[in-house]
Amino acid sequence: MSAQPPLYGVLIGRERATHALVVGSGAFGINFLPASSSKSVQGPGVLSMHDLPEKDKLARLALDTLPDTPLALADAYLYYRCGVIQTVPTGDHDLSLGEVLEVRYAPAFYDAQRLFRGEAAVYLGRSSDVKTTQGREVYPSESFS
Repeated sequence: MSAQPPLYGVLIGRERATHALVVGSGAFGINFLPASSSKSVQGPGVLSMHDLPEKDKLARLALDTLPDTPLALADAYLYYRCGVIQTVPTGDHDLSLGEVLEVRYAPAFYDAQRLFRGEAAVYLGRSSDVKTTQGREVYPSESFS
């Protein structure tokens, strides 16, 4: 949402258990997973902590976190830890605007110029997603003059 300061936003329905966790902790984590983990991308949105007796989505989906960062998934190629700086009501959801406080990435998914070279899952909604392709078109800045 902003480069300076670095800001990221998430919309969360007020009835969701995640909403109370973000409001109560003042923080959230964003994990970007490869296409091979598309089921894991959808799972947290399908499973509700209200319905889980053990209240642990990550364990139920067999998702491991990094030992020193409980919000960071071990399989993520990119992770942001954000501190909530503002919450904006937007209809039936709240927009939690967070300052990016920490970034972690898996170097194996990036090239020498730090451009993503993996295959990402793009969630379309209604439990469907597509994969990004490896093809890349590059237009140098001088091509626009």
